[in-house]
Amino acid sequence: MREFGFERRIEDAWRQHGDHTLLSDNELLETIFTQHPELVYALDSPWNFRRSDCYKRDINTGQHIAAVHGDKDIFRLGTEPAFAAVYSSMKRVSY
Repeated sequence: MREFGFERRIEDAWRQHGDHTLLSDNELLETIFTQHPELVYALDSPWNFRRSDCYKRDINTGQHIAAVHGDKDIFRLGTEPAFAAVYSSMKRVSY
């Protein structure tokens, strides 16, 4: 990403599209990665677990979850106990 000039490209995309976006970070990333799909790596199911995956279906893949994607402050708000537990646990880790 450094060689690609990622920070500069995000800033350029913001100057070009920033006033017209609702979800600025996601939309700017989509703008860049649509133009450069070779930079995107699609993650399989244990690496792509989102809050919306929890609703109205069983998502047991038989594998451990490797990463959790939280959006809309789901970790901090505490409205979803599983996500709040992850957030609470991570806060206790010292780096």
